Amino acid sequence: MLLRMRSWFSSCPSLDTGEKPSPREMLIFLGIFVLAWTIYNTVIHAVVGLNHDMTEAYVWGREFQLGYYKHPPLWAWISGVWFLVLPHKNWAFALLSALNAAVGLYGVWKLNGLFSTGRKRLAATLLLLVTPFYTFYAFKYNANSIFLSLWPWTAYMFIRAVTSAQTQHWPRYALALGALAACDMLSKYYAVILLASCFAAALTHKQGRAYLRSPSPYVSVVIAAILFAPHLWWLWHHNFLPFHYFASETGNGILFSMNQAALLTLACLAGNALVIGLIAWAGGTRFADWEQTLRDKWSSPRFRELTVLALLPYVLTIVASLVFSLRLSSNTTIAVFCLAPLLLVELAGRIDETRLVRRTAGFAAVLMLGALIISPAVNYADKRMTAYSKNDESDLRTKLARKATRLWHVKTGTQLAYVAGDGSDADAIAFYSPDHPAAFIDFDYSLAPWVKPKDIARSGLLAICQQASADCRKAAEKFATPDTIRQEIHIRHPAAGKDKNAPKATYVLLLVPPRESVALNRDAGPPG
Repeated sequence: MLLRMRSWFSSCPSLDTGEKPSPREMLIFLGIFVLAWTIYNTVIHAVVGLNHDMTEAYVWGREFQLGYYKHPPLWAWISGVWFLVLPHKNWAFALLSALNAAVGLYGVWKLNGLFSTGRKRLAATLLLLVTPFYTFYAFKYNANSIFLSLWPWTAYMFIRAVTSAQTQHWPRYALALGALAACDMLSKYYAVILLASCFAAALTHKQGRAYLRSPSPYVSVVIAAILFAPHLWWLWHHNFLPFHYFASETGNGILFSMNQAALLTLACLAGNALVIGLIAWAGGTRFADWEQTLRDKWSSPRFRELTVLALLPYVLTIVASLVFSLRLSSNTTIAVFCLAPLLLVELAGRIDETRLVRRTAGFAAVLMLGALIISPAVNYADKRMTAYSKNDESDLRTKLARKATRLWHVKTGTQLAYVAGDGSDADAIAFYSPDHPAAFIDFDYSLAPWVKPKDIARSGLLAICQQASADCRKAAEKFATPDTIRQEIHIRHPAAGKDKNAPKATYVLLLVPPRESVALNRDAGPPG
């Protein structure tokens, strides 16, 4: 099926003329993308616990707060709504991640259509499928990956708002831009990088001054401010917790930051390496001539706007990292290169666009098909390696959740309502436990405002700490009562089977039973 898609990409008649593809064509393309990558990630993670960012998204999202101690709430809300409908399974998270990337790909298609048509537009969109950004990186759903879907649609609505400012259609785009800007800021404050880039792009647009003199940008600002206001209220009443978290990530030193910036640059170049290679393979000017092409095309407002939107977010990210001495990763910039393939195609000058489309479609099809074929082998290799690793705690949490929940049921006779412990362990148990308890983050009421002392007294608390985590055990003991049950459990990786030579992970559990359960047990008297 994937190989058949390669033929469709290169022969679809609507794409030859640059017309909008039919809903059926886009549905086929996005449907295959979602299906293939959902299957791949479900298979390779069959016995592996979810990444901490994902269980954290679930833990926060189920509470539907106006903000959380690290980030704004939107991406977590999406996770919360998702798991009101779908089961708490790894494949459900893989599907959510794939849909997020697919929405972004359609947004990139629309965005590319504002700068190009026909096969150039198609090639620039398909080239993203040979990068890790919309494929492998996309399946760690968190506050960064949500921008895969939001970033291109925000840029699209921004350009439409600029070009329609002097027409009767301006209100719809002004409102849409304001709503998307609010969604960006309600996902992660990193969105200021995108919004600043849009403002800079407006200054390069031939209609930019007319746009800034029109009501459109100010309507967008008002709409964004209204939608952002509830979160601002939350910030004020919760001592601006995300800003404290941000401050804890700064101050790493200028040499550290410069090293991080250099590593990020190398990672971004590596992520786009296949894009550059495929463009070079399709012909066009030599890399040495790209600088001259850039100078020649810079006189075009359209090209300047494209360049600003494609590159300025990365430049501003590097500047911010140096100013604040931040720790960066390639995941931070996962969404900022959505226009980079189109910019590179433009810099390549005259290029065989048909050849580029065919070769890119072929690589994308092979990548997806290859990922599906090797996924069982990846799963097997991962099981063998992690089952005998001394640092395999992250892959034990599904088994830990079931065993800890059974122990709670036996000892208290009640449903598990609250869990706390080492952050990643507690979040994973909240997701994988059949009782799906609420997470009491770091035993701190300010970080988990949905938990109150009376809730702990009424429903009890299960504290889970790794044996080596003295800080966790010390924090847990503060909630102990005379009726607290302390027990160690040993977990061997699920993939180890009955192999007694496989290493075990040891956890210390403190079961603080519900007040009503203790009273009932006392009233029942001693057994026998």
